[in-house]
Amino acid sequence: MADSTNPTVYEIFQSMEQGPAAATSTATAQAWLDHHSRSLGFFMDGKFILPADRRSLSLTDSKGGVVCSTACAEDADVSQCASSAAAGWTSWSSLSCSQRAKALLRLVGVLGLHGQCVSELCEASCSPAALVRLLQYYSGWAQLRDTLIPGWTPVGVVVVVSSDDCSLYSLMLRVLPALAMGNSVIVVPGRSAAPPALLLAQLFTAAGLPAGTLNILTGSDVTLGAKVSRNPDVRLIAYCGNKQDGLALCKASAGMGVPVSVSSCVGATCPFIIFESADIDSAVDEVIQIAFKKKNELHWVLCVQESVSDSVVARLKLRMADMKSVPLSSDADRVLVDAAVQEALQQGATVIPISQATGMQQNGPLCESKTPPPDQFHKSGRCQETLRGVANLRIIPTLLPSFSWMKKSPSARAQSLYSLAKGLESRRKEVCASVGAQLGVPAEEADREVELSIGRLNVWAAYCDKVQGGSPPMTQSGAALSFPEPLGVVGIVLPDDAPLLSLVTVLGAAIATGNAVVMVPSQRFPLPALAFVQVLQSSDLPAGLVNIITGNRDQLTVALANHSVIKAIWYWGSAQGCQYLQHTCTSPLKTLRLSWQQAGEGCGAAPDWAQPPPSLLEDLWRNAVQWKSVWIPTA
Repeated sequence: MADSTNPTVYEIFQSMEQGPAAATSTATAQAWLDHHSRSLGFFMDGKFILPADRRSLSLTDSKGGVVCSTACAEDADVSQCASSAAAGWTSWSSLSCSQRAKALLRLVGVLGLHGQCVSELCEASCSPAALVRLLQYYSGWAQLRDTLIPGWTPVGVVVVVSSDDCSLYSLMLRVLPALAMGNSVIVVPGRSAAPPALLLAQLFTAAGLPAGTLNILTGSDVTLGAKVSRNPDVRLIAYCGNKQDGLALCKASAGMGVPVSVSSCVGATCPFIIFESADIDSAVDEVIQIAFKKKNELHWVLCVQESVSDSVVARLKLRMADMKSVPLSSDADRVLVDAAVQEALQQGATVIPISQATGMQQNGPLCESKTPPPDQFHKSGRCQETLRGVANLRIIPTLLPSFSWMKKSPSARAQSLYSLAKGLESRRKEVCASVGAQLGVPAEEADREVELSIGRLNVWAAYCDKVQGGSPPMTQSGAALSFPEPLGVVGIVLPDDAPLLSLVTVLGAAIATGNAVVMVPSQRFPLPALAFVQVLQSSDLPAGLVNIITGNRDQLTVALANHSVIKAIWYWGSAQGCQYLQHTCTSPLKTLRLSWQQAGEGCGAAPDWAQPPPSLLEDLWRNAVQWKSVWIPTA
């Protein structure tokens, strides 16, 4: 029977107060850190390496205590790591899909044995169960690579870079797919993810991953990733984290000829919706978990049905009143907190006083670089009329047709593309004559390019209703729905090769997924594109959906890069043009797909448009959409 000082069972049930938290232990992680003398080096060629005289950075916990130190890589370390990754790729890529799948599945068992240490190093921001699910998922892709995506081959050495506020889970979301496809990986983690990333590399190698397949380099900031990309063995940089560091990495790596895939996961906004039919206490508990007890990279917006809003607020006040306050580490953090509160007040928020402070985190404002774009492209003689080009490039009318087109059903878009193919068939003779006259090829060769173009439009029409998202696996209770959405207006600078066939190939990918396009055809061979304009005019595509502008390629590239309506740019051209776009398309950040070729060498050089590998069509499709996910929690 309860006394006067202790609440009754009924009172506890009504208030749903939480009892004292279980004591947490970090003994396993502390022992691992002590084994390394709390000075962590790099992991390459299957072993830890800590060169002498390297500058180090201290890593602190949430209470401000020093946990360990990490070394800052220098040029010699970068070169050694790249060599290790190149050797690892040779071993790893030579295995069959089945062998790689078995190797990844072995990691599941190892992670199960050492999951406690991983969890302690992550400070509960990434559960071992979530990593196990990722390993199982991508081991399946390793097994089925040649079956589901035939023709795809690993690119080689992939560099995965994350910002300091990016979790280990988000980092592994980039590492494991690269490994599953047969690539070797160099990880440049943020400070918080460095210790668990080093531990995972050690565990993975012990489980049978070939030496050099997974390597870890640590440094002071994300620009270390750009230094690594200078090595000729590196083929791709994948970044996840906040926008500021993403922009810094893009600018630092501009002109190196290495594609950069940017995923700005930190700072994304997700709704948390509580309906009146929900278990209010469980929902409030989850709100507290994601807001205060987990390291999250998302900004959550709590939406509550009006009929239960008072109940939710009362329970939140009760939970927060018993929370311990965490001191801010610096005056700069206090400025960010105050700014966040003021912004919320300006948007109509109400401040609810509680007994203790919450310790809130907020990303700072973006810093816009004032560094001018690369001189060798921007100031070239071919771009003297840049401002006039921007003024003449009027894309605003494409907004309405783009919106109406993206709202069409996939089957309706498919029918329009089938009709476009029929329209090209009906004007076959005129277009053949244009291709033959422009390229100076026999009539048979010109007719073959037109025939292939008709077939390519039919292929994209068939694609329209094939990729419609689905339900990805979840690491927690509930379900998720993932679906593709168009980017908006895509700027496309076309290659000189196969001027008609390359045009319809990239055009089909863009509009099949719901985008509008502004296309710059081949400057050397523009006539086939102009002949295709007549086909477009007789089609049922909305006016303004497809825009073709002929002229100076470099001038129009600058115009596309500086136009706010353009959301993505696909570019085939010079190395200088690629460098210019990487440097310029950062504020706001545009999605880039860059291909350049110069003196017989290049990155993503123009393929055989007549017989492209399936991976090219899939890549174009994936670059034409952005994926949105909705999580549906269950009790």
